[in-house]
Amino acid sequence: MYWLAEAMLWGWLPVVLLLFLVMPARRAVVVALIVSWLLLPELAIELKFVPDYTKMAATCYGIILGALLLDPQSRVLKFKPRWIDIPIVVWCVCPLFTSISNGLGPYDGATSVVGRVLLDGLPYLIGRLYFRSPEEVKDFAYGVVVGGLFYVPLCLYEVRMSPHLHQMLYGFQPFQDWSQAKRWGGFRPTVFLRHGLAVGVWMTATAAMAFWLWRTRAVREVFSVPMFVIVAVMVVTAVLCKTATALILFTGILAVMLTVRYLGTKFFMYALLAFIPLFLAARATQAFTGTDVAVWMEGNVPLMEDRAKSLRFRMDHENAIIGHTYERPIFGWGGWGRAFDVYLPEYNMRAVPDSLWIYAFGQNGIVGLAAIYGLFLIPPWVLLSKLKVREWAGARCAPLTGMAMICLIFAMDGLFNNMDNPVFIVAIGAVAGMAASVTREAAAGRVKAHDRPRPQPPVEDDAPRGPQPEPLILLDAPAIDPSGPGGAAR
Repeated sequence: MYWLAEAMLWGWLPVVLLLFLVMPARRAVVVALIVSWLLLPELAIELKFVPDYTKMAATCYGIILGALLLDPQSRVLKFKPRWIDIPIVVWCVCPLFTSISNGLGPYDGATSVVGRVLLDGLPYLIGRLYFRSPEEVKDFAYGVVVGGLFYVPLCLYEVRMSPHLHQMLYGFQPFQDWSQAKRWGGFRPTVFLRHGLAVGVWMTATAAMAFWLWRTRAVREVFSVPMFVIVAVMVVTAVLCKTATALILFTGILAVMLTVRYLGTKFFMYALLAFIPLFLAARATQAFTGTDVAVWMEGNVPLMEDRAKSLRFRMDHENAIIGHTYERPIFGWGGWGRAFDVYLPEYNMRAVPDSLWIYAFGQNGIVGLAAIYGLFLIPPWVLLSKLKVREWAGARCAPLTGMAMICLIFAMDGLFNNMDNPVFIVAIGAVAGMAASVTREAAAGRVKAHDRPRPQPPVEDDAPRGPQPEPLILLDAPAIDPSGPGGAAR
């Protein structure tokens, strides 16, 4: 069935263009992103002179072509860069300077730049182009929840029968180490992603989004099913995915989000945002090596002995890579495994990079690490600073703040794992565009008496009470097309 995998990849680009013809452009983008990421095979077709052709390459090519050729609004041509886009630009361009500084030549650097633009730059651009208002972001958030709900039966099947759906449909397995598929006395699903960790993060992030939309009453039902039922099913499935890190992040970050709603304070959100760079600084400078924690767990927590050994393995390898990277601290070592070419005699092997942050630090040094985590953290921080407590936890902005929550889940998971997810990069692009463009109208006290809105009847809402905030507007709100934002009428 390997032929089917190749046929699916080659046939997906025209399918994306067809989506632009039969539905509004924004909806076509959401469907193309979610369906391709969740269902297409984990296959990379090698091509000469260009990056490998993957499911997200086909999707991004199709969306950009559809936006240029079939979207009446021509959003690509009207795109306006903003200061908040600086981290993604630096992240995509820094491999060129890394290659030059390591004597690998400008061709190697240019090739790396093209690959990074395809992997991260285009998904980010798609998020900036198509999700520029609360209503557009709500469509994306709804699509994410539906995508998570669609994966529920597939995950439950593999939890019971073992992860072999990819093998059954496409004829090959995307992972080689079968031990990685076994956790907590059972199986951990992989479905059509490359690893069970990727599925675990996806399911916990979508469950968190569903929970947030439910508690803020932004969405009350999905396919006529009440949201509390959807949330219960998705949370149970996320637990059965048996990814401890993702579950911890789900609990912790969602608890912090709820403090804004029920305690009326942003303090814990700011603390969480500040913790990530402080942790990175402590690890990168070796002020915190993590080895002592792993040794203590191994000797004092019997039920966590296996996890303690895994943690010690990870910390030892990361510490070796950190020491090696300080020979090229600014731009790192570049590609070809040069960043991880350090031997650990106690393990009789070369260093293995398990986390996104150590991968970025080793390959692109301080510049790359600052760029990738600036990309993750600056948009949520700016958005948090602009929105008032009631707005952050209100129904209108809940899909947007839920996307910011996904940014944080992805960023914190990158401290421990390296599971790429272009859908989350699209979410970051959406949050970045909204964070940079929203502004506030004149204060209520400066509005003329005859312009003040009439009192409205009370709306059922359990958000914190208090004075109504001044309304938010968009500096570059997209023009409204009566036929809808896509190639076909609604």
